[in-house]
Amino acid sequence: MKNFKYLIISLILVVISGCVNAPKKPTFIKQNDYSYLKEYLNFQIKKDMEKYDIKGLSIAIVDGDKTIWQKGFGLADESKQIKATAKTVYRIGSISKVITATQIMNMYNQKKIDIDAPVNNYLKDFSVKSRFSHDKPITIRSILSHHSGLPSDILAGM
Repeated sequence: MKNFKYLIISLILVVISGCVNAPKKPTFIKQNDYSYLKEYLNFQIKKDMEKYDIKGLSIAIVDGDKTIWQKGFGLADESKQIKATAKTVYRIGSISKVITATQIMNMYNQKKIDIDAPVNNYLKDFSVKSRFSHDKPITIRSILSHHSGLPSDILAGM
């Protein structure tokens, strides 16, 4: 009887686990058909949110200048139990560094800036009081690589 109980539990777990597999990828996907991508993202996002203890997020698929799909997952505010939506606004945080660095490197590739020139070539009023008398000028490259010597965490709570 005890083995029969474990057999039933095992069968239930097999059936349940079959329900949590990734959606089957079609052999052929037509151009501009995002149905499988949406289905897969719905599955994977929910799985990863649980795995990494992510409380909430919002996502959009953009093709050219068209928003194809947008959706919120989980909570935008856990304490107030407010659900995340496609329109939830989030604090940008450190992602702004990546966006800024990408644009700087685009400008560098277009020969609009020199990343090895002193920052003062572009920001005339920029200055940092240094404790060293023999400092080299701060360059865009040194800022991008976190070697400029700029003070960090100067904002309250950061």
